[in-house]
Amino acid sequence: MQLTKPELVDLLIRMEQYIAYQNHYWLKREFVKTQLEIDLECSIDDLNAEKDSIIFVEAKENPGRRPFPRKAHFSKLCLWENQL
Repeated sequence: MQLTKPELVDLLIRMEQYIAYQNHYWLKREFVKTQLEIDLECSIDDLNAEKDSIIFVEAKENPGRRPFPRKAHFSKLCLWENQL
């Protein structure tokens, strides 16, 4: 299959746009994982654990944690990529 110059340019532009979108999606996803790791006192490995796994962590004040109010007794639940 041989492409004309305009077809090749169009193909290259679409490929570049696709790669830019994928990079943006990946960066956004990694940022969300990192913030969840801080907020939920867990690790990236915990978020990438097997489907239907349950992870218990002890609450602590992590630097960079978003200031959600905590009462004496509380629990958090995180759903990540259709996993519980």
